[in-house]
Amino acid sequence: MKYNKTISIVRGIKGLSIQDFAKKTNLSKSFISRVEKGDRNISEDSIRQISRMLDVPKKFFDLLAVESKTSDAKIAKEIGVILLKILHENTK
Repeated sequence: MKYNKTISIVRGIKGLSIQDFAKKTNLSKSFISRVEKGDRNISEDSIRQISRMLDVPKKFFDLLAVESKTSDAKIAKEIGVILLKILHENTK
């Protein structure tokens, strides 16, 4: 799975700058930036770490990282974004 867009989506929904995201996840700003641009891949372990530190279920990351170009994958991503926004709204 490719998590580059997923990281960007989650960061945006949480309202975090790259710097704030880096502080919350204990990852470097440059690493996050490179992941979001697609220049670096991110490990499953790092996704789990981010998930825990941001209090976002890993399943959301997986749902948003679906790579297929089918309409089902597009729908899954849209549902993931909506659910993540709802989760974020309810934890404020």
